[in-house]
Amino acid sequence: MLGTVLNSISIILGSFIGVFFGSKFSGSLRDTFYAILGTFAIFMGIGMFLESENAIVCLTSLVLGTFIGEVTRLEEKVESAGARVISFSARFYGTTRQEESDQQRMIKGFVTASLFFVTGPVGILGSFQSGLSGKFDLLIMKSLLDGITSVVFASVMGIGVAFSALPVLVYQGLLTLFSRPFHAFLSDAMVSELTGTGGILLGMIGISSLLGLKKIRVSSAIPAIFLAPLMMWFVERFA
Repeated sequence: MLGTVLNSISIILGSFIGVFFGSKFSGSLRDTFYAILGTFAIFMGIGMFLESENAIVCLTSLVLGTFIGEVTRLEEKVESAGARVISFSARFYGTTRQEESDQQRMIKGFVTASLFFVTGPVGILGSFQSGLSGKFDLLIMKSLLDGITSVVFASVMGIGVAFSALPVLVYQGLLTLFSRPFHAFLSDAMVSELTGTGGILLGMIGISSLLGLKKIRVSSAIPAIFLAPLMMWFVERFA
């Protein structure tokens, strides 16, 4: 768990650095940061997707996962969670009420950063490594990357980014605690499809939240991450 705790702390520290010193960044510099992170997310997502050995599994998982997400109104629930975060984070600004634009910016920061930090394969593999061997080299590397990224995110999207440390702590913490049964269940092929599907989600984040090229309800597609290994398990045994 130590690696995951350090990862969460790095996000919080990076976010506060971004919030308090972000005002020194010019508007053009922030736009450039957005473009860099968006482009990085897309290419990182492509790299992850190339690890997939069965693109049909990824596609089917995304279609079914998005359908489940839309039926259960997952996007609205995630944004609602972000809104509750805003009511707490307002005290950092010394106010009890914020402008609507500020609230939306902070919700966007919470949702975007949460998705960005939890969908990558390093968190999954690092959590397994920590739970099975007690080592957390991968999570240390992820902590450094997430800390730097959170500085940039928070400079643009505000204090909401800091609260993305909570889903990271819960998600990676659970993977670490239950790594042994998960490791026994997940084959290499199942991990590959999970990684490939997560890569597509990262690309969607880059296109929608960071580059703003097209509005995509990325949160609705989150169930696809869990469907991908299950579908690959079915393919391995029955196809």
